[in-house]
Amino acid sequence: MRSSISSFFFSNFKKLFTICLLLPLTFYDANSENLKTETVIELQSILKKISRKDNSLFFQSTLKAIKSLYDAEKMIQMILGDYWDIISEEEKEELTQVFEQYITSNYLKMFRNIENPNFKYINEKKIGKNYRLVKTSMIIDKSKSVEINYLLQKTDNKWRIFDVLLAGSVSEIATKKSEFSKHLETGGVEGLIKALKAMTKL
Repeated sequence: MRSSISSFFFSNFKKLFTICLLLPLTFYDANSENLKTETVIELQSILKKISRKDNSLFFQSTLKAIKSLYDAEKMIQMILGDYWDIISEEEKEELTQVFEQYITSNYLKMFRNIENPNFKYINEKKIGKNYRLVKTSMIIDKSKSVEINYLLQKTDNKWRIFDVLLAGSVSEIATKKSEFSKHLETGGVEGLIKALKAMTKL
């Protein structure tokens, strides 16, 4: 992993939630007509700060941002599929909270190993009335870049991320659906919650 920042990123990025899962960038100024892009900019600004400082100081502030910028409940519901319909409301709430912590932890683990990442806005695509795809790229070492696209949905007049497409097309929801299924099969929702808590440790 230490051979280079770039090799770390390309070999491990899909295993961690990035989302980007994630500057005062050269993005245009956000206004009421492009709040979906503002959501992505805010997330990426946080990631740049993480890369510069001790991530242990940033867990609570990053978690607060994830709760605001991500629709974690929609994400975990899509990951679980039909399983979501048979678990209790209490389990849904706990699973959503643990999943938010899991996203936060993965961002902190990842970006402490990337020095001075730079993000570039590419474009934005309308997908229906309340859905948008915001395309960006992350540049590492001034020479390596990876396309990171964000799917957002507008709810309660706010644009929130519900999936991240790594390398332009690899869905985090699809990746986690496969990864989490083994925990559900062996330990049910309690097993998945326990596994996520274990993976959340910094």
